[in-house]
Amino acid sequence: MALQAYRSLLRVQRAIFQGDLRALVAARAKTRQEFEKSKSLTSSDEIQERLKFAAQVKDYLLNGVVQGTPREDGSGFALRLSKDQHFNGPTPSLTIAGDRPVFKNPGGKCC
Repeated sequence: MALQAYRSLLRVQRAIFQGDLRALVAARAKTRQEFEKSKSLTSSDEIQERLKFAAQVKDYLLNGVVQGTPREDGSGFALRLSKDQHFNGPTPSLTIAGDRPVFKNPGGKCC
């Protein structure tokens, strides 16, 4: 089960961070580090807890992380969703106000 969870996280990371090598390398390194720390666990409860955490991370990546690339006209960012990502309601947008990005969610909910 641990190998399945590990591979599943790597697949999700590859989809979410496509085109962003720095983010992909960092996510993979952190995933490997966490699984390496947990490989000596013997308690079934601890193992299940770590697998549950891996599933939560996967869910967060799919539903809480969106990549944005700057628009050519400088008006904000274009959001790139993977085929597995979705929002309930209108897709949020990211624009520039002064020198700061501003996240706007037309659905009215945050996070």
